[in-house]
This record gives sequence, C-alpha cells and structure tokens, in this order.
Amino acid sequence: MGGEALWETPLAIYEHQRSERMFAQSGWFTIHGTDRRAIEDIFGDRRGILKKVDVPKAVIPAAREFLAFAGIGHRQLFPDLDGLARSICDTFELTR
Repeated sequence: MGGEALWETPLAIYEHQRSERMFAQSGWFTIHGTDRRAIEDIFGDRRGILKKVDVPKAVIPAAREFLAFAGIGHRQLFPDLDGLARSICDTFELTR
C-alpha cells in the first residue's frame, strides 16, 4: 500500500451498510485522488451540489441558540453514541 492514487479528483462512494449517522447526514465517503486541494476548491459550485458556508465567529452563539430552540442538537445531527453523549453533556452542562 501507500502508492499514488490512479485518479485526480475525489471519488464519492455510497456505502450500502450505512450507519444511522451517515443516513441522518445523507453522507457519502470520499476518496481523494492526486489533487490534494479542498473538495470545494476542486469542484466549487459548478454542479450546484457543493457549497461551503463560512459562519462568522460572532454569530455562533446566536446560531447555537436558534438550533436549540428548534430542537436540533448533537443527537439529531449525529444519531450514535457520541451524539447522545454530547447531547447529555450539553443538557447537564458537563465538560467533555
């Protein structure tokens, strides 16, 4: 192993045995080829399927508050044991 990839751009792979977390996020795996740039730099928005969203640090507290009011937390985004643990820590203000 350890050889150079035989293709240039990232390749998306659909996993048939997806976890709940992958299902909740409509996730796919990507395997990068020889082009090591970030995926949004390679593809940009030319197909309308990939968009990078920069969230200014100043609005993060308000965004977290909005998501909490909407009932969206770690457990909804990451429906696995890690998401459950993070949700419990947030609810009871425990440190990780």
